[in-house]
This record gives sequence, structure tokens and C-alpha cells, in this order.
Amino acid sequence: MSNLTAGIPPQPFGKGGRKVTLPVKATTQIWQGGMVAQPSGACRPATSGSETSPVVGVAEHDELGGASDGTKRISLLTDQIFVFNAGSSAPTDATLFGSPLFAETDNTVGTSSSAGTLPLAGYFAGMEDDGKVRIFIGAISNFSPIADSGLLWTTGANLADTATQTVNRAGVYTRFLLTSTMTQDDTVTLGTTGAIAGDIIRINRNSTSAHTLAVVNGGTGAGTIATLPNSKVGFVQAYFDGTDWKYDGSTPN
Repeated sequence: MSNLTAGIPPQPFGKGGRKVTLPVKATTQIWQGGMVAQPSGACRPATSGSETSPVVGVAEHDELGGASDGTKRISLLTDQIFVFNAGSSAPTDATLFGSPLFAETDNTVGTSSSAGTLPLAGYFAGMEDDGKVRIFIGAISNFSPIADSGLLWTTGANLADTATQTVNRAGVYTRFLLTSTMTQDDTVTLGTTGAIAGDIIRINRNSTSAHTLAVVNGGTGAGTIATLPNSKVGFVQAYFDGTDWKYDGSTPN
């Protein structure tokens, strides 16, 4: 499957929704009916770049970006349910309603983020009889704290009891668990590979051993974000500002 090379009519499902008009990235072609993201303030097809910015809407018409970002603008349909083709990680009728779906191309969706390399498209809203997927796409919901419902969290591999290790995001919201008995003071560095502004990483410590767990910023600013004390369970949550991981005091699930 590949990105659109010609426009197709959007397929809204039911009533509701709204329109927004946003700037287009320079010299970038957006096709009608494709899912659109807005990295760095200008729109492009959702899967046309290396960033994994969330989908903000569906293109209402074709538009080719001008000489610079914002020279041209595009009308997007958003905050409603759309029908898209299923990708290789196709949902089924058994998929939990409201589960996150990811853009495999700008016109196909699936249940896997492919280890955080695919952008969040929206939330599962049922299946069509022909196998197409209903998905709620909303510019607001894809950036909101509803991740704390538990639906958006991607759980990375369990952390090892080791003196130093580095972890990288596996989705917009990623959590890592240290469940083994700690035999030493551990340091976990939050890496920047694949990270985009707004990502969240949460480090959960379930060990009550008499050792500390430090969480360190792997960005250019370096530094320790927080240190979990010895003999206690706890968590550290951090957000990525585009350059560095910084402490986030949000309430855990």
C-alpha cells in the first residue's frame, strides 16, 4: 500500500464534524481524501515524512504547497467519523471500540504503531460490511490527555536490572516497567530516537529493593529528570519538548 497519487472523495460516516483551514508545507502535495498531519505548523500527508505527528484531519480538496510554508492553505474535515481502507494490521469486529488506530499510509489504517514509527490516526469506531474501517479523527482528541484512559499507552519491553540503560519511545505515550528485584542503583536514560514534541514516557518501578532508580534526559540538555528513592515503588513521567525530556507531573493511571 502507498500514499495517494490522486484525490479521492472523503467518506464521512454519520453527522457532525467541522472544518478547519490550515497552512500547507512548502512544495508539498496533499490529495483530497488523504489523512493530514501538521508537523512544525504546516500540513503534509500523514505518512510522507519521518516525523510521526498525529493526524489532524482529512483533506477536503487537492492542494500543492507554495514556495514557502503557509503560502497555500487547505480545508480539512475533522472531529468526526470517517471510513478508510484497512492496512496490513487490520482491525476486526472484535477490536475494542475506541482503540487507537495508526496511519499506515495517508489512506489506510491499522492497529499497530509499528514500534512507534507510524502516526496516531484516531480511534476505532467499528467496521463496514466490506471490511473498511470506521475511525474517529479529531484534531483535539489526538493531542488530549485522554491517554490516561489507558487506551493510548504502548508498553515497551520490561526494564532490566542494570546500572545503565537507554529506552526510546514506542508510541506517543510509552511506559516501561521495572518489575525485577533491583540489586544495584539503576539509571534509565530517555533517548531521543524517533521522539517528537509532545511524546510522553513513563518509567514505573515496582521493586522495593534498597536501591535508587534515576531517570535521565537523553536530549542535548542532559541532566537527571528525577530519582525514585530506594525501597519504594513509584514512577517518573516525562514529556519531550522537541529537544529534551522534561519532568511531567501528570497523575498516573
